[in-house]
Amino acid sequence: MHVLFRTDANKDLGAGHLMRCLSLAHAMRTRGWSVTFLTCPLIPSYGERVSDAGCTLKIRTAMDDAQETEQIAREIHADWIVLDGYPFDAEYQRRLRKGRCKILCLDDQGAFDVYEVDVILNQNISAREAWYSGKAPGSRLLLGVKHVLLGPQFREWKHKRKTSTSVQRVLVTLGGADPKNITLKILRTLEMLPQSFSVDVVIGGVNLHRHDIEQYASSMKHPAHVLVDTKDMPSLMDRADLAIAAAGTTSWELLFMGVPFVTGAFARNQRANAEELGKQNVAINAGWYPDAPEEALSAAIGALIDDAETRAFLSRRGLGIIDGKGADRVCDVLSVPLLKLREVTGEDSNLLFSWANDPVVRASSLSPDPIAWEQHQEWLRGKIADPHCNIYIGMNGKGTPVGQIRFDVRDDGDAEIDVHLAPDQRGKGLGSPLIIEGIQRIFAQTQVTTVHAYVKTDNEGSRKAFLKAGFNEQGKATRHGKEVYHLVFNRS
Repeated sequence: MHVLFRTDANKDLGAGHLMRCLSLAHAMRTRGWSVTFLTCPLIPSYGERVSDAGCTLKIRTAMDDAQETEQIAREIHADWIVLDGYPFDAEYQRRLRKGRCKILCLDDQGAFDVYEVDVILNQNISAREAWYSGKAPGSRLLLGVKHVLLGPQFREWKHKRKTSTSVQRVLVTLGGADPKNITLKILRTLEMLPQSFSVDVVIGGVNLHRHDIEQYASSMKHPAHVLVDTKDMPSLMDRADLAIAAAGTTSWELLFMGVPFVTGAFARNQRANAEELGKQNVAINAGWYPDAPEEALSAAIGALIDDAETRAFLSRRGLGIIDGKGADRVCDVLSVPLLKLREVTGEDSNLLFSWANDPVVRASSLSPDPIAWEQHQEWLRGKIADPHCNIYIGMNGKGTPVGQIRFDVRDDGDAEIDVHLAPDQRGKGLGSPLIIEGIQRIFAQTQVTTVHAYVKTDNEGSRKAFLKAGFNEQGKATRHGKEVYHLVFNRS
């Protein structure tokens, strides 16, 4: 597999886009994939990180951006192009779609009205399906903190969090660039506090306020240490009793490490996350940092320093939200052929008949007897005409039918799912992708909120496919006189 990342990092943009792309690139490299980054010129330390990850770095020339990206993709025989940044809008995406590559777009807030890509990834706690109503037909959504892209230094962290009863060390980390210099504002608020603690201040190499920050930190009554482009954030977070951060990638790292923290926003794409972090009681939301009075900030931080019970609660909540497997989940999606669904027609009768009577399908069915042709014909006509039935054929990128998926809507408004793969498509990891495509389609086209699956207890492969697709097991039940696993997928 060959992947091309198109993203940038600079003093205005910061390093967030590049760093989360590197986290995904690390996961790809562990699978032996070839990864190339195409960026505007980077400061040396960021270029070194790309190289250290085992990736090839190419610097943009003055030629047309989309044209150059498509050209590099052809040269390296890229299977996927990953876009992360606001310049890569629908028109840019359309131009890339003329090539052979599939496209993954990393997004934070539904930045574009239209998305001409194969997969949209929004790893934020605030991600909403409604933001992507303009996505291309067949585009797949990967939404929420289940897909958070943590770097390998976090994913490999084994230490278990122990919340201290007092705050001895405070971590301040407001992103790589911090163009509004919120870091200095936070240091001033900490200096107002009477408690005794030390401060670790993390800034990026592109931070234009470094001199002012270092000068102020050197004169603080609280011992303060300024670290530039540190590569060992897990250790710093592990030592911290409390952190002050912005509602970006660092928030997910702090949650994973179980560090209680105050969050806030100073960029438009951080607002929704800061609000949701506060609403879900996983961090203290200070609001819009540039407008927050320093006295109010200081009081909020001081109150949390004095409240060991709340800090312990926030730590426990954080540890239960991020599991560190997000990058692997994204790689799983990219590593299997993308599937598209089409509605079944009467012309599919022969195909569905042959699949339905396949010995493996009959053995896994709750009604294992062979199906007669006349019975099948009558059944299919009824299903196509039934407004409460949605039945689809899954197609791979070559236009080959790979399986059937059906949803029957019950009187209570829930739906039951039935799925099986074509005999020649088994063993290719297509079960879960077909289920996921079907789930997205049924939720998009109907008001169904819950989907139920019933799997015979001797069909472990099917059970695993549903679990991998996001279903939750509810225990065992009896259907048609047979013991089955009952699995459920909720729209929420």
